[in-house]
Amino acid sequence: PNLQQFIQNVKGDASYMALEKVLDDIEREGELRGRLEGRLEGKIEGKIEGKIEGEMEGELKGKEQVARRMIAERLDSDLISRVTGFSLDKIDQLRAEGNGGTK
Repeated sequence: PNLQQFIQNVKGDASYMALEKVLDDIEREGELRGRLEGRLEGKIEGKIEGKIEGEMEGELKGKEQVARRMIAERLDSDLISRVTGFSLDKIDQLRAEGNGGTK
């Protein structure tokens, strides 16, 4: 038989069809694994981002508390700025909030 007939005979063979099914299954499994890995990676990234944002927000609130205490003690804005890292405008804003919106 020529090559084309040989190929046709092989394609019709049960072992060839079983092998083809195994290869299809492997391909589907790989696609599924890829989707699952992508979802897992997305969840992990989301949790990390959330944790970082939460820590940054907590740090900011802590600095604001320190600044408010310093304001309550009538300390100088320049000193408060050096301690907290806040701009003078931010400190003025906190002062205004502490005075019911008036400076």
